[in-house]
Amino acid sequence: MTEGKLGENPDAVPRVEAALVSEDNIEQHKQAIIDLLIECFPQYDFDPDYAESIVTKTMIGPSEVTVLLKDLTSDTVVGFTTAHIFSNQPDTARINITAITPRLRGMKLVGTLVSRLEDELRKRKVTTVTRSSRIKDGYADAIQRHYGDKIIEVKEPTGGDNDPKRGFKIKL
Repeated sequence: MTEGKLGENPDAVPRVEAALVSEDNIEQHKQAIIDLLIECFPQYDFDPDYAESIVTKTMIGPSEVTVLLKDLTSDTVVGFTTAHIFSNQPDTARINITAITPRLRGMKLVGTLVSRLEDELRKRKVTTVTRSSRIKDGYADAIQRHYGDKIIEVKEPTGGDNDPKRGFKIKL
């Protein structure tokens, strides 16, 4: 893959920057995050009001860490990830959502995004993260390959879930 302006070359990797979302800048990015939730997770058929409530209730606050991925060429938000630090276990966080716009998937942008999230979690003294990842689209396998021996525990799904997810506990 080569770097270039988005749209010039369909295989071009956009120049991106991962930035922390705060109470000061959430309003500026809120609609882009809502739009990405709806675009990236069509299987959940998010209503825009419900998507907004997710952003409002779960992405900002002392226990929340949200990172945006911006395409520097177009100055647009193309991804985000969010984590919740447990108040009763402040050294542990749960990565709730990681989303990249479908047109940019497979370009190794998740690493940039999640790396910035993990850096912020470490600053906040988090040493372990948990997350669940979809199995059927290969994302769970990618998580397993990426983290390798940093994975402390793997939890396979049980029951008849039609969108099974594999759970991970990972050492930062």
